[in-house]
Amino acid sequence: MSYVSFGAGTQSTALAFLVINRDERLRERARLGPDDSPHWPDIFLFADTGDEPRAVYRHTWEMAKLFDYHDIEFRIVRGEERSLSDHVIEKADDGEGGISTPPLFVGGTDKRGRHTGIPIRRSCTADFKARPLDREAKRYWTERLGHDDFSVVQWLGISSDEKRRMRESGELWRFYRYPLIEMGWTRWHCQQYLQGQTYLDGSPVEIVRSSCVYCPFHSKEEWRHIRDSDSDDWARAKAFQDEIYSIYERDDGFAGVKKKPHINRWAKPIEELDLSDDDDQLDMWDEYAFQGVGCVGHCGV
Repeated sequence: MSYVSFGAGTQSTALAFLVINRDERLRERARLGPDDSPHWPDIFLFADTGDEPRAVYRHTWEMAKLFDYHDIEFRIVRGEERSLSDHVIEKADDGEGGISTPPLFVGGTDKRGRHTGIPIRRSCTADFKARPLDREAKRYWTERLGHDDFSVVQWLGISSDEKRRMRESGELWRFYRYPLIEMGWTRWHCQQYLQGQTYLDGSPVEIVRSSCVYCPFHSKEEWRHIRDSDSDDWARAKAFQDEIYSIYERDDGFAGVKKKPHINRWAKPIEELDLSDDDDQLDMWDEYAFQGVGCVGHCGV
C-alpha cells in the first residue's frame, strides 16, 4: 500500500506521469512496495496553501483530469478552509498567537557589514503542508481498511541530485520511498521525460515550481518571473507584504517580531529589489534547508 505526495513541480509531475503511463522503467528499477514487489500507488495527495501561483493551479487542474481519466484517485487537502496568507494576516491583525508564519526575513548585516536578511521562525510547511497530508493519508487508509493499524509507503518526488533532502519517516505507520532516486533520475531526466508528455487535451505540460507567490525563499529569478509573467500573482505577493507592513507599523511589531519583517531574503520591499541579475550565491532554498530553516524537501514535494 502506498501513496504519493504530489507537489506539482518538475520531479513530482515526472513521477506522476511514470505512474500514469505504467512506465516499465519505474516498475523494473524502483522498489515499489514495502516488500520490493511491483505495487502502484493508490492515491496522490496535493497540499494546497491557497496561495500558489495561478500557473500551479492550472497545472494541478490538468493533472487532476488526467488522474481521473486513468482511474487514479487524487485529493487536494488544506490546512484550513482559509488560505495561509489569510490565516497569517487575520490572526496577526487580531493579536492572536499560534500563527503559522512563512520564513520572513528581518534586516541585518553580514560579517562584511553588508545589508542582508536574517530568517525568523517559521511553521507554514508543517501546518499547511506536512500535517494536512499526514491527516488525509491516515483518514484515507483508515476508511479503506476499516482500522487504524497499518503501515504504508509514502513516495516522494525527489531526484538523485537532491539526495541531501532524503530523510527517514520516523513514524511506525508510514515510511518513505524515493522512486526517482532508486531509478537514478536527476532533475534533467525528469525534464527530458516531461517533454514527451501532454495533458488530456494534447497540450504540452507546463510547470512552475510550487511555492506560495510570496515565499521568502524565492530567488531573484523567481521574483523576476512573477513580476514579468503574471501581474496578478505579483499583486497578490505585494498585497500580503503590505498587510504585514501595515500591522507591523500599527502594533510596533508583527507576530512577536520587533524588527520589520519582509517577504524576501534581502529584507526590502519587493518593488525595491534589483532583479536585473541572478543570485551570486547558493540558492537559499537549499542553504537554509541545511540549517533546519528551509523546507527540507517537503514543502510541495
